[in-house]
Parts: sequence; C-alpha cells; structure tokens
Amino acid sequence: MKFTPFFSLLLMITLYSCSSTNDVKQSFTDLCSAAENQAFDELPAMVTTGSLQYLNTIIESARTDNETEMLHLGHSSERPLMTMMLFQQLVNELRIDSTSLDGVEAPDLLSAFTFLGTGPFQPGLQLDDAMSTSSTTANLYVVVPTGGKVSILSTYQYELEDGRWKVDFPSTLEVPEKVLNQSFKKSGLGIRTYVTRYLNINPEEMEFRYRY
Repeated sequence: MKFTPFFSLLLMITLYSCSSTNDVKQSFTDLCSAAENQAFDELPAMVTTGSLQYLNTIIESARTDNETEMLHLGHSSERPLMTMMLFQQLVNELRIDSTSLDGVEAPDLLSAFTFLGTGPFQPGLQLDDAMSTSSTTANLYVVVPTGGKVSILSTYQYELEDGRWKVDFPSTLEVPEKVLNQSFKKSGLGIRTYVTRYLNINPEEMEFRYRY
C-alpha cells in the first residue's frame, strides 16, 4: 500500500507515541524495581538532572540553615511544604549531630527515600492507563494508595535526557503536598513553623537513613 506524505507522517507520529509511552512506563517500572532490590547505585541515573540539583540544594541549605533559599526552591518546584519538610528534617538532624550530613549528597537522599516510601518509592503504586507524551516530556499518571479504600491519581513528570526517560522527583511529591496543604491552610502558621510542629508530632515520617 502506498501512503500519501500526510498519512506517512501521521503513521510515524503514532508509532513514535506508542514507543515513547512504553519507554516511559518501563522507566517507572525500572525505578520501582531498583528501589525494591536496593540497587541504590542505579537510582541517580533514573531521575532528572534538575531533581539531583533540587536535592543537593536542600542539603546545602540545611548545612547553613538557609530558610530563604528553601522558600524560593519550594515556590519554583511547586512543592513548598514538602521542600521545607525535607529541609527541616535535615536541619533537625544536624542539631542532634553536627556531622550527620558529612559526605551526604543527592544520591544518598534517594536511597533514604526508598526506606521512607517517599514519592515514587511508596509501596502499592499502580500505573493508570492514561498518559500524555511529547518529544521530550511526558506525564505519567500514577494511582497512589492513601491507606484506606480511596486512592488518588498523581501526575509524575518525565523528561527525556541523554536518550533516557527520567522522572522529575519533585513532581512525585504531589499527593503528600496536597495532604499537608489541607491542614496547613487551617493552621494559620508560617510554612516553617507549621512544618517544624508537624515533624515534632510525626518524627518517624522523615527519619532518614543514609548509610547501610
């Protein structure tokens, strides 16, 4: 069968879209598998460069207790509460042990998140059938369990870097951000005060383990 140029182009786009969809879903599966198997050395290559920069900024800001930088990072990442939560927990640990962040970098936090069940490492995640892709970005829709009968649909953003689909880590914090925001709005507190009080009540939720 001979295709016109228009239909040839349409066919190419359709085939590329199907390939991209499968590649993104496989990237998600590989990330979950690496976490489950504690293949920590594989995790940094599965998240975007921006994600590693995000985590390193939190670490460096915790070392100097730079709240202003965290407010800026939280705003730019659209995860103000979770960003401050990660930052404050590191600050708390430094107050207990001033050497607790010695040598710690973004990959160490990713490893710690697998034990906390943070973001893409939460147990029980399921892929939704729907997703959207372009040539360099994709939105993967993930069903996140809430502990009861209700599940929430979350959008994980992916970017194509160096020929590989990688997850944007801050995007995976959408559900805990929304949950925290409900009580934050009612609290009438500043963001850091709210997060500090939350961690005092729920210290086990952000108890990091960097070395194994």
